[in-house]
Amino acid sequence: MKPFPTRVGDLAETDLPAIEARLEAGERFVLQYGSPSYTPSALAAIDSLCARFKDALEVRFFRHHESGFDATVLRMLPRVVHLTLDCMGEAAHLDVLQELHQLRHLVLSIERLEDLQVLRHPNLRDLRSLSLACDRSKLDLSHLEAYRTLESLNVSGHTRAIQAISTLDSL
Repeated sequence: MKPFPTRVGDLAETDLPAIEARLEAGERFVLQYGSPSYTPSALAAIDSLCARFKDALEVRFFRHHESGFDATVLRMLPRVVHLTLDCMGEAAHLDVLQELHQLRHLVLSIERLEDLQVLRHPNLRDLRSLSLACDRSKLDLSHLEAYRTLESLNVSGHTRAIQAISTLDSL
């Protein structure tokens, strides 16, 4: 198995059978979209792969500078285990994260994060890894006290309720 996952960008649904075969062979992937070029059928197929290959498959949405990222699209990925929302100026409807009950790895890198309580959702307490780099926010870290399964945490630029991190024995 390769030490680092293979990154594939803006893929079409027709690309997925080849990726599935490589996942079956033990390869890991990051399937990523830098713009809203995804289709409902492609996301449904990716969701099926997420259900089968779990940690071996990361789904990454990044940039989306023109339109901003609308997180309601995540409803098409209810079985995603590893999700990255990266290098974004803003993202709307992040409350949809509470609907992703299989989520175990989450990266949030959103410059202008509106929901400073985004970590409050009970399903996020089951995360094993979390990375937070929301540059211009005062994200409330107090919710991390309930994250008892967290094994890896990266916090960049946040100090509001940072003492919550000291309660995490699982790190």
